[in-house]
Amino acid sequence: MKAADIGCGTVRWTRQLAHWGVQVTGYDHSREAIRQARQAAPDLRYEVWDVDRDIPRSLTPGSVDLITCRLAIAYPGRGRFMVDAARWLAPGVMFYAPTPPYRDRVPAGGFHRGLTEDEIEGLAVGWSSRITYRLGKRARAIVLSGYGRERHRRTETRPRYPHGRIEDHPPTITEGLS
Repeated sequence: MKAADIGCGTVRWTRQLAHWGVQVTGYDHSREAIRQARQAAPDLRYEVWDVDRDIPRSLTPGSVDLITCRLAIAYPGRGRFMVDAARWLAPGVMFYAPTPPYRDRVPAGGFHRGLTEDEIEGLAVGWSSRITYRLGKRARAIVLSGYGRERHRRTETRPRYPHGRIEDHPPTITEGLS
């Protein structure tokens, strides 16, 4: 399985994916984060990349089986990014993005990493299958698959990830996705 971890930061999630046997590349706009990532896990692959700029050559149509955007989906221009992500995915595979939810609006000013519930719902536009997991009170994880097949759209919200912390389990979250 090949994955792209978008907004990887200092690679905690990237390392977890690699531990599960996933061939993963971590992407982040911060040169400092990538420098720290290379020190923490020099055997993994990283690229400095701002998702609002030109797409790196390593991300081509159908080139990955999984895209994760853990706690970073609030940053990129989401419309373009979601369409690009759909192109990079091989057919039948998925996009995974946990994010903190805000009730009505994102707090004004400064640093935040969350989306409103409406923005979380908006991520699913164009995807045929969406499962949203409640990860406690502080986060939602959205799992998307089947971009461009919206006429058979399947949407569900599950009260929590069914097996405890998602980090404790290999990426078998494809169950239930068609």
